[in-house]
Amino acid sequence: GYAAEDVLGRNPRLLSAGTHPSAFYQALWGSLNDTGSWRGEVKNRHKNGSFYIEWLSIKRLCDARGELIHYVAVFADISERKSAEAKVHRLAHHDPLTDLPNRTLLGDRLSQAFATAQRERSRMALLFIDLDKFKPVNDTHGHDFGDQVLCRFAERLRNVVNAHEGIEAVPARLGGDEFVLLASRADAAGNASLRELITRLAESLIEEFAESTSVKGRELTFGSSFGI
Repeated sequence: GYAAEDVLGRNPRLLSAGTHPSAFYQALWGSLNDTGSWRGEVKNRHKNGSFYIEWLSIKRLCDARGELIHYVAVFADISERKSAEAKVHRLAHHDPLTDLPNRTLLGDRLSQAFATAQRERSRMALLFIDLDKFKPVNDTHGHDFGDQVLCRFAERLRNVVNAHEGIEAVPARLGGDEFVLLASRADAAGNASLRELITRLAESLIEEFAESTSVKGRELTFGSSFGI
């Protein structure tokens, strides 16, 4: 976004986004001094203030006596490619309907939680949640309508989880109307045990899901079944 007169004679830090730690630049300069080159991804800033990601290659340029005379840098803006990669990664690990973690990501988080619980001798919990009498909704109103119901359910699930302090919970959708919460006790939980926190959370969810919800002008009421 800069014109030539904006940058000629200026230090390249003009482009810096200020997001890389000092250790990043220490490693960059260490590689330049030791090997004469460095390449990698750098987050920088456009003239308008927006960020972009570039693939940057820097080389030392020396004269016939081996004395440094210049650093030559070439970069390409790879923001669109990185954005596409992030989208593909998200589609692989999140439910496309509700944007909750899917079975694959839940399995990964579950493995991490097991390892942490074993290492720290702490406790964790799984909540399986199923909407009661959901199938007739699809049969009566169609799958598009049912999808909106599931999205509303996922949103209410997130809201209740976010409102509960002292517990870390990852909501996920297994498929259909089956949801899971992977929960552990957070540091801010005070004296409450994980069992107490999970009980409060489950009670709040049951109350929330018992409230009617409006979809396309229709008022619907569901029950919910829990396994903990």
